[in-house]
Amino acid sequence: MGESGHRGGSKLLNHFVGWVLYPMGDLIGQLITGEFSLARTIVIMILGGTFYRIEIPYWFHRLETFTVSDETLAKHPPLEMLTTRVQHNYLNWLGKTLGATAYFNPLWMARHMLFITCATTPFSQIEWGSTLLHCLRTGSISFLTNLPITFAANYFIQAHLPLKRRFLGSALLTMTLTIKYAVEYRIFS
Repeated sequence: MGESGHRGGSKLLNHFVGWVLYPMGDLIGQLITGEFSLARTIVIMILGGTFYRIEIPYWFHRLETFTVSDETLAKHPPLEMLTTRVQHNYLNWLGKTLGATAYFNPLWMARHMLFITCATTPFSQIEWGSTLLHCLRTGSISFLTNLPITFAANYFIQAHLPLKRRFLGSALLTMTLTIKYAVEYRIFS
């Protein structure tokens, strides 16, 4: 298969992941909690098929191609733990894993929650100050409590999956976490 066929397959996979898998995970979570919202499902589908389909593979590509200069390594020797001397100081498994884990940070999660809030609540009823604080707090708690799981999963995704399959790996992780959130919600409420 030529380069154009390889890219086409990757593009098709990214469309499938964005438009189908991301919203499917959220839909399963909604069904478990008994809080189905068609508007939420549509918003997650649009987010997954547009923003996430573009930004997440782009970030993974940046992690794969990012290099640290020899001068920077000389100034900051601890950075050598994150790079490999082979192939011009590219990020190693630890550098890519930390980069992927940090990408889905509390602000990223808060933004996602804000989109869900906007999809499920009429704009006139949203109290923006308290909503933003709630999304930031919830995004921070979610990030910290899932850190061991996401670090291990991102290690697998970054170190063992080819670049063209990493968005798929990330979507499967997200689906799993979404289902986990729904189950925890029912257990702890």
